[in-house]
Amino acid sequence: MEDKETTRVRRSPLYRLAGLALLGVAIGGGVLLIQQSGDHPRIEIESSSINFGVVSPGAKASRQIEVRNTGRKPLAVVDVKMTCGCTEAAITKSIIEPGDSATLTVAAHGRATRGPSRESLTVISNDPKRPVVDIVLEFMTGGDAFIEPSSLDFGRVSREELPKELGATFHFSEEEKTAHPSLGSLRVVSSDTSVVARLEETDSPDTRRIVAVLSPAAPAGQFRSMLTVSDDRHKYSMSVHGYVRGRIYAVPNSLVIGPVGRDPQPQDHLTTVSIRRRNGPLTPLRAELSDSLRPILAVEVLPEELRLRLRPPAGRMLGTRVDGTILVQAAGPESDGESIRIPVSVFYER
Repeated sequence: MEDKETTRVRRSPLYRLAGLALLGVAIGGGVLLIQQSGDHPRIEIESSSINFGVVSPGAKASRQIEVRNTGRKPLAVVDVKMTCGCTEAAITKSIIEPGDSATLTVAAHGRATRGPSRESLTVISNDPKRPVVDIVLEFMTGGDAFIEPSSLDFGRVSREELPKELGATFHFSEEEKTAHPSLGSLRVVSSDTSVVARLEETDSPDTRRIVAVLSPAAPAGQFRSMLTVSDDRHKYSMSVHGYVRGRIYAVPNSLVIGPVGRDPQPQDHLTTVSIRRRNGPLTPLRAELSDSLRPILAVEVLPEELRLRLRPPAGRMLGTRVDGTILVQAAGPESDGESIRIPVSVFYER
């Protein structure tokens, strides 16, 4: 009988076996399913994002959302993964019968440093159509100074619209101004060369304007950058994200691989990503894995596609998540240098 109290998702071998009966072997951001007759479970999650608002350092804020099974077979929640130790999650049921639901409780802990946080929660289930569902988690660790809004979303931007600017406001409190009267020492840097940032004066001595500029040289595809505003003593950060629609594109435009088992074996062909051009012929390609992906993935570049295979990890990867990107660029003498960035996440089971 299902325990009515809220419990964390279990990851014992027997539990994974029940959850993975229909799930099969994970490949290429999707799942290779074992074909079975009959109907299937279907996961529906109440919200794709949660904003906890302002959380004090060391404090905890919680929200609850509903996870429902609208299919005709039992839904097994195989795992719930977090990208940060500052968040946690618990679900009231790991097996959800057809027509029934469970409550997913998600909590955020205020960090030691002030500023916005943007993390994610991933629900992995035996739904053959949506085996991996991501939920965005946002919160602001409060303090004397803060950035408003806590993140900037460029949305979908075409190459012709670049450069494009978005702005935010950096607020000082009276206490902060007294302790640090020299606001001229402020500086802002971006973690991604696709986004250039600068600070501007405003009509108020209590604020500065942060301007983020998405560069015309930004690769196509999804991007996420962190802007850090700092002086000699403090640092404040905010996230910047969006999607650039360029002349070449990828199908799929992002990959989620996993959960990878305890003893992953090298595969000649894990998954394929097609690279296409909107107008005109596609020139030869070259691809580069980010540093985080090189130890665990290998990529083979073909005329119109990439083939990925899994490398045996050098160390123990159980229970970890590796995020990175593949940068694909048109090459050759007739190339216009167009490039696309493909986000990749690899999950290793516990």
